[in-house]
Amino acid sequence: MSTPLALACPCGRKFDSLEDLRIHLENEHPSAVEAMQVWGREIYPRPKGEAFVDADVMKCSGCGLCEEACSMGHFGVINKELARIHVRNFLLPIPKAVVVTCCQCQDEERVCERACPLTPPAIRFDQKTLHMVVDTEACTGCLACQQACATEAIHFAPEVGDAALVCDLCDKDNKGERDPQCARICPTGALYYHNQMERIRPIRDSFRKSADFKANMIAKRLYPLTRDSIAYPPWVPTSKREAGNK
Repeated sequence: MSTPLALACPCGRKFDSLEDLRIHLENEHPSAVEAMQVWGREIYPRPKGEAFVDADVMKCSGCGLCEEACSMGHFGVINKELARIHVRNFLLPIPKAVVVTCCQCQDEERVCERACPLTPPAIRFDQKTLHMVVDTEACTGCLACQQACATEAIHFAPEVGDAALVCDLCDKDNKGERDPQCARICPTGALYYHNQMERIRPIRDSFRKSADFKANMIAKRLYPLTRDSIAYPPWVPTSKREAGNK
């Protein structure tokens, strides 16, 4: 007969069920619960300073749940055209999805803000809430920021207005409550939310690339397969195939 599983908290208390242990942790050790929150593919503490949503494109399956979570969080509907994160599909030669979203650039690299013809810019990085914001009343929809962004992370959706759509880390009311839903919902752990300076230097530089650039880099990592060999195999007459097998 198997021995019942013993559940115990490091503080010494014992519990009969996981639910009782969970309630105890939430009530008595809230700081420990916060430290154990899952952000995408690994367990990260909630970022305190400048942060962004990162993507491991090799893990992205192209399911589009991130787009749906984004549009639902901002507009209350599932409409990928209203999302601030996008999935682009390529044939490299095998099908591959690449995630595109704003990497919350440093001041010296924020070309979208400098491209805005307005003063002050309608699109800018809020130094208090630590994410990109758009003044929807001032934005004219001139597309200058979109054309300047090498990452292709700025989107326009005429059905909801002229203002640009850019990742605000799901702090839609600009209250400093950053909680990107795309990183929470990603089923493959391709998205995760973490600090800019996690690796001593700003790590967003390596991710500030267009989807096409990322797709070309992924293609170089694949073993030598050509597009023709996968998608368009050459036709060989039966007589030549039989001759080659002899």
